[in-house]
Amino acid sequence: MAPPLTLVLIGLAYARLTHSRLVIDAHSAAVVDRRTGLQPRLCFPSIARRADLTIVTTKVLAGILTARGVKSFELHVPTSRAEGPTRPSERVGRLRVVMPSSWDGDEPMTAVVEMARRIPAVDVVVTGQARRRRQARHELPSNLELAGHLSSDAYARLLRESDAVLALTTAENTMQQAGYEALAYQKPLVTTDTAALRAYFTKGTVFVDPTDADALAAGVTSALEHRAALSQAMAELRSQRALEWDAAVTALATCLGIGSIRHGPESPS
Repeated sequence: MAPPLTLVLIGLAYARLTHSRLVIDAHSAAVVDRRTGLQPRLCFPSIARRADLTIVTTKVLAGILTARGVKSFELHVPTSRAEGPTRPSERVGRLRVVMPSSWDGDEPMTAVVEMARRIPAVDVVVTGQARRRRQARHELPSNLELAGHLSSDAYARLLRESDAVLALTTAENTMQQAGYEALAYQKPLVTTDTAALRAYFTKGTVFVDPTDADALAAGVTSALEHRAALSQAMAELRSQRALEWDAAVTALATCLGIGSIRHGPESPS
């Protein structure tokens, strides 16, 4: 997996010593600048050319690497089915939107805080370990909860009981794990309006400018108002993407010159 590149270097050394093959799982930050998702990184292609294959999640990333002599393959996260009920949330009372977060620099936390302030009737839950310097900048409204790090069961329960999922980045060419999880739990998704995200999340999704608090509030409000229809659309998209993933894995096996690739049953993200 890359980053970090150290793992790739260790993998290449091991592959050479044992005459093994090496496949790199490259996240966008290995290929392009983490903050913008635009400027290609210079050192990664020279390293990746030594591997048998590099897997990325978008056509743009694959194109960048292919142009630099890297054998690349587009493959998304396996499309999973969440455990427990997949119908719209039956929580009584206030609506809730959940933002799974890593608190990285590409997540527009200032806009999220101001968004929550604009929709006081909606509970906003942000997960992940808040980075002190980023958290300290904001005076939080009463309807915004920082949930911190959750156990797998607590995290799954939070997603099951959510009414919509928020997945935001200010970077281009970057997929969103939270988006995959909205797909798994068949929840309405509110996410950044980029070409990469529009290409994959073609149903059940509201696209927004992540830096505009008013646009975020409007997007969340729209997703909650139409949550039943968006959840149904997300269920349809999940089935479509699952079939595409199976086909992609078969193509990947062919690309590697092996009979098949074994993978486990569907599980929650």
